[in-house]
Amino acid sequence: MAFKTPIKVLHLVDKFPGPGQPKQDKYPLVLKAQKNYGLDVAMVAHSALPGNKSVDLVNLSCEEVELNKRVFLSKAHRRAINFLSLPFGSRFSRSLESILAPVAVFSGIALAKKYINVNGRPDLIHVWGERDWIAIRIAIELKKKKSIPIIWNVHHFGAFLESDPINNDDLKVKEFLDYVDCFSPVSEGLLAQWIDIYGDNIPEKRFVIPNPVDENRYRPVSINKKSKRSIKFFHISKLNQQKNIPLLLKSFSLVSKGDLDMKLYLAGNKQLKPNIIKLISDLEIEPQVEFMGVLDPPEVAEMMMISDIYIQSSDYETFCIPVAEALMAGTPVVSTNTAGPSELIKDFCGELSPVGDLNTFVSAIQNCIKKLPDYDCKKIQNYAINKFGTTAFSKKCDSMYRNLMNSKKQNMLKK
Repeated sequence: MAFKTPIKVLHLVDKFPGPGQPKQDKYPLVLKAQKNYGLDVAMVAHSALPGNKSVDLVNLSCEEVELNKRVFLSKAHRRAINFLSLPFGSRFSRSLESILAPVAVFSGIALAKKYINVNGRPDLIHVWGERDWIAIRIAIELKKKKSIPIIWNVHHFGAFLESDPINNDDLKVKEFLDYVDCFSPVSEGLLAQWIDIYGDNIPEKRFVIPNPVDENRYRPVSINKKSKRSIKFFHISKLNQQKNIPLLLKSFSLVSKGDLDMKLYLAGNKQLKPNIIKLISDLEIEPQVEFMGVLDPPEVAEMMMISDIYIQSSDYETFCIPVAEALMAGTPVVSTNTAGPSELIKDFCGELSPVGDLNTFVSAIQNCIKKLPDYDCKKIQNYAINKFGTTAFSKKCDSMYRNLMNSKKQNMLKK
């Protein structure tokens, strides 16, 4: 449990899920985990994901945590985001968003003030996401007016690898880093990438905290799950270029050699892209590949539980939640050696392979198959719970929050 005096944290995010948006449950999980740990948490969301139904605070899917009293949503900007979700070109959408952004910032600040009027000044502001400039502007204004320390949690880096003439992201990053008191990426590899570009601008306080995975969705596993000849492989993602699906399919084809006892289950998008369908046909593995479409979180957990091996063939990752979810299910993983998976996968829970190398990736899968009878799935699951389960996540956040607060107090005493 946390210390007796709870820390009051205000999370700033761009979106919070409502009915009809079951996949986007990360922020409810963060709030629930931290509240259960003993932190005093609330969240301001200046927009909400577009869906078939509008967001209704009464019907949020986390009533047991009383989130309806702790989530503040901007209805006006939600309508703007719904408009922006129309299939315009990205340059047009960004231009329109830049016009509407001041309205969203004003609305978000009003929501934050509403929280402060009811609950008092928060001890810390925790900003989520590296592309949410509206939440970032809100944080800057609150720091200027209320002197509230800021923690910036980042999950990606690729967005800044290319210049953006409209948003001028590079300048915005450096500007915001001047206000940030603590920098919190989700992996050591991601931290290294940010340091390479923004080293002198990143604050000295840096805490790597992995994304949380809800262990309550996963049944306790036995020491070994493998008791049959057939082998189920699973992969879930946006199935885009970054995930290198051709490497996955070609590797599966070479490993399975037409053996119908080996099945590959793909999920993540509403439909497969034509190039993937063609490759499956060219490799003559149609009878062995099943496409499952979009899965809800409980369905993802179930697939992780019943799969024998999870495969991740990405060219680039910063954490990779599906890999963490597989380990939480006690399922061994074969992955390319990218940031995130390289830190999560140990010898006792899977295999790593150089990025983009077909031969070594095939060998990694074959090695994993040979080890299936020897994997201690209970050990894998316990490792995952202790590394990125909800309690472990909240404990790391609590430690980060208290470290920052103690430093602020010491600096005040020196003055």
